[in-house]
Amino acid sequence: MKNLLKVMFVIAFAIVANNAFAQKFAHINRNELIQAMPEVKTAQEKLETYYRELLAQLEEMQVESNKKLDDFQKNSESWTEEKRELKSQEIVSFRQRVQEQQQVAEEKLKTKE
Repeated sequence: MKNLLKVMFVIAFAIVANNAFAQKFAHINRNELIQAMPEVKTAQEKLETYYRELLAQLEEMQVESNKKLDDFQKNSESWTEEKRELKSQEIVSFRQRVQEQQQVAEEKLKTKE
């Protein structure tokens, strides 16, 4: 009887200890948690403003590139061969800078995000 009581005591202690130290797992949806934070809306607004600024800069560069191309097409016949070549190189160089600026803007946006 004493042995049975000791065994039951040990089993009861093991069950209580197991419940007390059991690991508890939970699933957390990180995206939902982040979206629930109040700072997210402010951060998204700042990111959107930054995106619009970058886009405006790129659009300005594109307009300037188009103006240079239009000028070249309208006036190239009256220019000398050297001036045509110089203006052509200038347009190509400017378009390359526009493309580089687009890549830099994308990288900046990703970094800011």
